[in-house]
Amino acid sequence: MESQQEHQREYDRIPIRARVTLYLLRPNDSFTPLVIKGVATDFCESGMRVKTPLIGEGECRELGRDTCLAKIELSQTGRNKSPKLKGELFWVRYHPETPEERAHAELGFRLTQVDEETSSWLREHPFGD
Repeated sequence: MESQQEHQREYDRIPIRARVTLYLLRPNDSFTPLVIKGVATDFCESGMRVKTPLIGEGECRELGRDTCLAKIELSQTGRNKSPKLKGELFWVRYHPETPEERAHAELGFRLTQVDEETSSWLREHPFGD
């Protein structure tokens, strides 16, 4: 299994800002996905980082224990159909509240299915224009 650093260095990531809805399937809850809303903050064909204030430190620990399958739905793309990406949760980080920023979590995804149209759109419209 490749390390997180190897995965990050292998591909060029672009900063983006796109609202997403995550549907995470944990191994023991295969029929009921955990639904989380957040903002994608960077993207490449093999991965995406999502920031969300909606999960706490305990939930981050729990999510980090298992490999979760993920469906990521992008919103506000100006297209009739919301693009959906597929992958797996690769890493989770919890950031406690600071004077500058509210508490939040960052989730890293290894993408396994990204269609060319979605990839092109994200590269051409990184901030949802």
